[in-house]
Amino acid sequence: MEGNIAQMGQFIGAGLAAIGSGAAAIGVG
Repeated sequence: MEGNIAQMGQFIGAGLAAIGSGAAAIGVG
């Protein structure tokens, strides 16, 4: 169970990073 939570945390972190970089690209563009 804890392993699944940690894995979800990694996916959420990657998703936020992708959204953040995408928003930054839009802001710069």
